[in-house]
Amino acid sequence: MGRQATLMVGIARDGGGEQRRGAERAQSRVAWSARCASSRLNLDLDLDLDLDLDPGSFTPPWTSQSTIRGQSTLRRLDTGNKVSRRATISGPQNIILGGKTIISSGAIIRGDLRRTGPGHAVVISLGRYCLIGEGCVMRPPYKTYRGNFNYYPMKIGDHVHIGANSIVEAATIGNHVEIGKNCIIGKFTIIKDCAKIADNTVIPPNTVVPALALFAGSPGRFIEDLPESTPEMVEAQTKQYYTRFQPLPTER
Repeated sequence: MGRQATLMVGIARDGGGEQRRGAERAQSRVAWSARCASSRLNLDLDLDLDLDLDPGSFTPPWTSQSTIRGQSTLRRLDTGNKVSRRATISGPQNIILGGKTIISSGAIIRGDLRRTGPGHAVVISLGRYCLIGEGCVMRPPYKTYRGNFNYYPMKIGDHVHIGANSIVEAATIGNHVEIGKNCIIGKFTIIKDCAKIADNTVIPPNTVVPALALFAGSPGRFIEDLPESTPEMVEAQTKQYYTRFQPLPTER
């Protein structure tokens, strides 16, 4: 009888240990999922700009202390991104900023327009030293294929300057690209490296803009070739713009 009681106590202890180990494994999985989710978005919120977004459109996955209207706490990372408090970032868990990117006042980035399905998906990806002007609208391209409506991802390279009040629905924008003010970049447009789009240009959907080409007009058309030194010049301009950038007094 004593031996049986000892055996039952030992089994009970082992069962409790298994339960504890199971709980620890579950906690580890939750922590790992949280770390993976936090790495989906590199929004470095600069103190000078004091992000101010609609609570419904901005719910950072990395912390319970969301940076929304009425709160003064900011999540500061080391990527150097500067986001205006008057910019609208929808679906931030689906947006990647490469670092040292400026998103100006009134800009709208629609990361919430994504393919249907579970989990996170990268909707809009921006490289380093991207400059998004005031009032720009960036949304992923979409189409209906075999009766199914879907959005498709937008990828933007490094050292890309998009002028104020432009609307961009491109599929791909390469490195060292300049897009002027008041431009419309149609759905599924592909802009190759070192191209330039002049102010007030309308690029029709599915257009391919060659590398080192200047496009202008409505509809946009080829104007001339750009010099081979374009990459160096654009890179210097975007770095200088970032270094000298100062928010308006109303954004401080």
